[in-house]
Amino acid sequence: MVVETPRHAGLGPLLSYESQRPLLPGSLLRVPLGKRVVAGIVWDRGVDRAQEEPLLRAVAEILDAVPPLSAHWRALIDFSSAYYQRGVGEVALSVLPPELRRLGADALADRVRRLHKRLALANPPEQPGDAINVEALPPLTDAQAAACDAAVAAMTGAAPGTLLLHGVTGSGKTEV
Repeated sequence: MVVETPRHAGLGPLLSYESQRPLLPGSLLRVPLGKRVVAGIVWDRGVDRAQEEPLLRAVAEILDAVPPLSAHWRALIDFSSAYYQRGVGEVALSVLPPELRRLGADALADRVRRLHKRLALANPPEQPGDAINVEALPPLTDAQAAACDAAVAAMTGAAPGTLLLHGVTGSGKTEV
């Protein structure tokens, strides 16, 4: 597990905590560190069990409202921490949104639930007949139609390349 501590803090790169259930790498947690409870992330590097202390402190909370962070994300953090000579936890937790570092499990679950509800209201599910009506779109001007024809020709040619659509504000680039 990594927590937000600088590399020179005297702590090992990974800390160990006791958990009642198995935790996936990338899972977000709240763990005790000294007299405070801080955010932490389960890391996937192996820990030598023979060198662990017999008494481990228990994980305070598991933030399972959000999925575990991916292996690619953790690899990027490992690279970044080595490149910038910072602690893995210092880099990993500094790039996460402050809400993930600050909120507890219940508050985070409530925040995610409200976000899903708001997204569902803003984007209702499409009905089977909700296709875009092409006839309802405004007709293209001659210049827009010529630009569309040139784009189609460039994309369907033997060697499709890059195309730059240039025009002043309000000329209809979005419609093209």
